[in-house]
Amino acid sequence: MSPSDGAVTVLRSQPHELFQNALTAFRDVNQASSLQDDWKGPIGSWRGLKTEDGELTELMLDGCGLSQVPSQVSDLAKLQKLWLGNNLLKSLPATLGKLTRLQKLWLPSNNFRQFPEVVCNLPAIEWLDLSENKLTTVPACIGRMTTLGRLDLHSNNIQRLPDEVGQLKQVKHLSLHFNALDQLPAGIGGCEGLVWLSLNANKLTQLPDEICNLHELARLSLHINELKRLPESIGALVNMEALSIHKNQLTSIPTGIGRMREATRISLYENQLAELPAEIGDMASLQEL
Repeated sequence: MSPSDGAVTVLRSQPHELFQNALTAFRDVNQASSLQDDWKGPIGSWRGLKTEDGELTELMLDGCGLSQVPSQVSDLAKLQKLWLGNNLLKSLPATLGKLTRLQKLWLPSNNFRQFPEVVCNLPAIEWLDLSENKLTTVPACIGRMTTLGRLDLHSNNIQRLPDEVGQLKQVKHLSLHFNALDQLPAGIGGCEGLVWLSLNANKLTQLPDEICNLHELARLSLHINELKRLPESIGALVNMEALSIHKNQLTSIPTGIGRMREATRISLYENQLAELPAEIGDMASLQEL
């Protein structure tokens, strides 16, 4: 994602002098970036800055050709939103963890091969986007990010999730589609606030029974995997509205699915199903099957 469909806000008021050095450092360590042209003249006219009461609260640097984030980023003490998508970043400085007010950090479409563990130190983070990178693992420290409400990790090459992911009690949106997951940890059942979970286009052959503890789940995408069975207690997901399980290897559907009376859409095509349970008839809200 990108702010305002690629448009970047221009700041006209004079920013506080305390963060001027940090912004200058962004420009100076990225000599091949567009900041060399975008950030000329008075700092008050530089693109991508938003302030409140003279303090920098949002920094939008999507698609600028950045290869580094300077250590001076920690001087942006009041920063709440940081857009760094569509750049060339491979790592983040340890000082980023000092941004105690940072709530939203967007890093999609960069060159991260390792999960930047410094983000686990952000005490106020609510939304982290590391989608469309080259990650293969997620560290156990993810469990410390208990303030997260949304976590986007889709379109990487992640093969395993740590059990500690279950410590994310407040996360409502978790995107993991287009990865290389062949199993899920039992800890996933601890994400009790989940409403939206995408796991399509992985290599899953089964699901842990604990996934049925996600009683708030309304949308679950499991299509394009290698699932041979669903947990017998799948019907415990009584708030389910849309369940996509097409293009798997299922030979049967648990009878408990009839308890999903709020579901309006279930996709089952391209499996190995010879019949469906009669209990599907109990799904009074179903519009598409």
